Amino acid sequence: MNAIQSHNQSQKYENVYACKEVMKTETERPLSPAEAGAEYIVEQVDMKAGIRGRTKEHKSRGFHCRVWMVIGKAGIEEALGALQQAYDAARSGDGESVRDPYGYFGKIAKNIAKRKGLEI
Repeated sequence: MNAIQSHNQSQKYENVYACKEVMKTETERPLSPAEAGAEYIVEQVDMKAGIRGRTKEHKSRGFHCRVWMVIGKAGIEEALGALQQAYDAARSGDGESVRDPYGYFGKIAKNIAKRKGLEI
């Protein structure tokens, strides 16, 4: 594949979730949209928490799939933004440190769902 084809392919799959499915090898099962969303959540929470090099599947993947299906991308981004704000406040000394980033994210996600009249 030349550089132009590669660039066109990357434009075709701007959506990170579609891109993850395309990048899977032929021997692997493609991810469902909810599974890709769960991977996105894990990657983003890990990045915000400073967790590097995760080598095994996250134990809350099922919960994250459910969160993705219930509150969608907008809700996920809202929860991730709140997590980032908590980390920023802790770094500046204006807030408490986040000891469990996944627990914090889950609590925010559940509150978002509740606000929308949904249950995770």
